[in-house]
Amino acid sequence: MTTSSKECLSRLATASRGRGWLAILVLLSILGCWPRGESSRHGPSRHAQLSPTHGVTQLPALSNALNAELRKPGRASPDSEPYIVMLAIDGVRWQEVFRGVDANLERRFGAIHHERRGPNDIMPNLHRLTSEGAVLLGADDTPMFASSPNTVSLPGYSEMMSGRTPICATNNCPPTRERTILDDIALLRPSLQLAIVTSWSRIPRVAARNLTSVTVSAGRKMATHLENICADERLCSLYRAAINLPAWPGTKDYRPDVATAAIALRYLEARNPNFLFIGLGDTDKYAHRGNYDSYLAALAQADQLIGQLNQWVTQQRNEGRRALLIVTADHGRSAGFVNHWHTRAAARVWALLSGLDLGVNPTYKGVRSRLADLAPTMRELLGMRRDADPRAGHSLLSQLHGINGLPGAWDQRPIDVVQ
Repeated sequence: MTTSSKECLSRLATASRGRGWLAILVLLSILGCWPRGESSRHGPSRHAQLSPTHGVTQLPALSNALNAELRKPGRASPDSEPYIVMLAIDGVRWQEVFRGVDANLERRFGAIHHERRGPNDIMPNLHRLTSEGAVLLGADDTPMFASSPNTVSLPGYSEMMSGRTPICATNNCPPTRERTILDDIALLRPSLQLAIVTSWSRIPRVAARNLTSVTVSAGRKMATHLENICADERLCSLYRAAINLPAWPGTKDYRPDVATAAIALRYLEARNPNFLFIGLGDTDKYAHRGNYDSYLAALAQADQLIGQLNQWVTQQRNEGRRALLIVTADHGRSAGFVNHWHTRAAARVWALLSGLDLGVNPTYKGVRSRLADLAPTMRELLGMRRDADPRAGHSLLSQLHGINGLPGAWDQRPIDVVQ
């Protein structure tokens, strides 16, 4: 135990006054009321065994509790507005997504704590969605790539949100000058609710050129429109509790994925946003530390979030709304796994698109795509004219054969809002 029982109860009583029961679950973790596998603010003790679920073990309990609430009746009446949830999982290789555990990396970095080793075992929710008609791109017959030759994170996020080959070349770029899908939605439909919830605080720099109408919770401290976050007591408690959460496996202002996932799920339930971008980062952080075991565990936990997000998207669709789930990665990894910058291997990525009414067995083999194609796909679904910039990607809808029920787009008023 990192905190004595007496001290834990005292601190919990003080910290939890006025908070809902869900926030108390997070407070238990933050106050150190059960083992964490780490001994100090500097991370795990060099004598401690790092468990395969280190830093992410709290997510299932939080997700299950929120899932129970998602099924409650009495939600708003159906409308025609779009609902898009986009999840980016930092630095996840296509190999684990399509092939499962890499035996060569296991030999190099040590045994893993997974008895079942296939891709369906690591990411069962993602692969279940593909069996139900979702499109999964990035395998050998549907390769997908990041456009930036530097293969680092901020250019990857810029590409997926702007739909253009990124100008940004490093992780220290200034705020973007590119109009993104969030900018376009805000201009076309100013009444829609838009939000960003990420573990890494720098992502909002490239997620939108104008964040005025976007609610942001990025890293432990960066936030905009706190009135939207703290209008719900439990959401506000989760956000405020995470401010003091240790940054492990990251550093500085990084917020661990367990807190980001809990905030994102609660935001969906409390605010019902029309567009929510979620960025997880534990996978990349563990990979940079050469911890293949925890990288896989973080990926498995991210897959649990995919399942929760899909339930929310499915609920919207069952209530007559248009809803789409996109899951992708900003870059892959080098052949050596630990790093990814300036390598061709790290340019290969993957993406899942669920909710397109594609049918059980869509025929889309042979599609070659890049991250810059995701924003144009969303633009076409939303009735926006294509981006004519020479760096722009292309909508994937025309390439994904077997699409049903999408002769036009969600909005039948095509408007050119890309500049």
